[in-house]
Amino acid sequence: MRLVSVLLLALVVAAIFVAAADAAPAKRGASKKLAKLASRASTAGVPGGSTVSFPLKRFAKYTPNERVSNIKRLLGHHKELIALKQSGPDGVLPVLEEDTLNQSKRKSRTSVKRDNQKRDTTTSTTTTSAEVDLQDGGSVTTTLSLLNIYDTEWLGTISIGTPAQDFAVIFDTGSTDLWLPSTGCTSAGCESQARYDATSSTTYVSLDKNVAAAFGSGDLFGTLAQDTVTLGALTVTSQVVCLIDEEEGSWTSANDPFDGLLGLAFPTLSDTTGYSPLFDNIINQGSLTMNAVSFFFGSYEEENSASITFGTPPSDLYVAPLSYIKVSTPLYWEISLVDIYVGGEAQNLCADHTCLAVLDTGTTLLTGPSEGVANLLSAIGAQEDCSNVDDLPSITYVFKDDNGQYEYTLEPYYYVIEEEWHGSEWCAPAFMSFDISRTTWYWIVGDVFMRKFFTTYYRGETTSSDAYIGIATAAAASR
Repeated sequence: MRLVSVLLLALVVAAIFVAAADAAPAKRGASKKLAKLASRASTAGVPGGSTVSFPLKRFAKYTPNERVSNIKRLLGHHKELIALKQSGPDGVLPVLEEDTLNQSKRKSRTSVKRDNQKRDTTTSTTTTSAEVDLQDGGSVTTTLSLLNIYDTEWLGTISIGTPAQDFAVIFDTGSTDLWLPSTGCTSAGCESQARYDATSSTTYVSLDKNVAAAFGSGDLFGTLAQDTVTLGALTVTSQVVCLIDEEEGSWTSANDPFDGLLGLAFPTLSDTTGYSPLFDNIINQGSLTMNAVSFFFGSYEEENSASITFGTPPSDLYVAPLSYIKVSTPLYWEISLVDIYVGGEAQNLCADHTCLAVLDTGTTLLTGPSEGVANLLSAIGAQEDCSNVDDLPSITYVFKDDNGQYEYTLEPYYYVIEEEWHGSEWCAPAFMSFDISRTTWYWIVGDVFMRKFFTTYYRGETTSSDAYIGIATAAAASR
């Protein structure tokens, strides 16, 4: 999501406005994603009737004059918004709340000042990770460049149809399906997007089925079709595509630089039951050297340095070791979370709750339950006037699996948003509260984390094998 000008305050303003209204009911069918998560959350203590959705699926590029009004639009389907809550004791920033569950996933921008900030370039400590066979028998590893838009979203180009039609998509580990606007979409956002033209493709096949999905930022309605999809050196024929013919809410706008969304999560999260997702079809071809997809986000100062790789992770993009952590449940890319340390001190966030971390390339921020985020922000102690930004502590995510614990540290350079606001400096940790369950605490680990850490999402030798997330310090972070 990107291009040339400098983003000043998008996330800052997003942090200032909070959606207060209840979400409107989904129309024309509900997303299976929401049903599955609502079911999981219900068994974990969420009140009946609540729905939830991962991930923060909205973000857009605005000029300074458009920024405030458009971010208000992004934060909810309704227009009832409340201003930033009163600051806590001693000027410590308050929790940024998103209490309505099915409105709680909004994609927001984060922009961090890069000058005059120090960062730790050492690798994080881990135990010995699981033994993972890094060769799956194929011969193909292919890398696509990603366009880095202000360290908030990363776009890559894929091709659909015969002859090929190109689309700029978000590669999203927080969803599963491939969504693209069709020429039949007349919603305002579609008008500025590249739209798939079925009549121009000789390999297009209509499946004559409707599809709908509800994201926190808006609802999508469309039809299912099959066509040829190409990503770098990979080609999948007869791939199911969700063709959007209507966008509601704030899913997109005329200023959004992306066209569609390519999901990389597990089939159980798909809205197209009975059809294989794109990543599964790639794996089933048996062509990849390793059944994995890896992300290197680089720096917005080098907007073309980011990349996504299908196959063996490029060793020049990370600092060894690349530790593999076993996925706890093959729905999202989720792993067990032990705690989040502040300045090396345990916060005991998971003492009374089961904690899961969801690594999601489609989410900009770091999110967690309201109580946990409030405790973290209090421990961090950031002043909104940036007066203590140089003295803030590092935070450390502590993950675990059967092989032990893994620690990954973020310095303020990565997790603090620092901007100018009405002529003054404004600082805030890039956390947003998001309540899914009263018993299981879900912490979404978004792009703020991945700006420092290279991540690999490994499905195993087959699509039914154990899955792992590989994490290492990114090469850019060690320079």
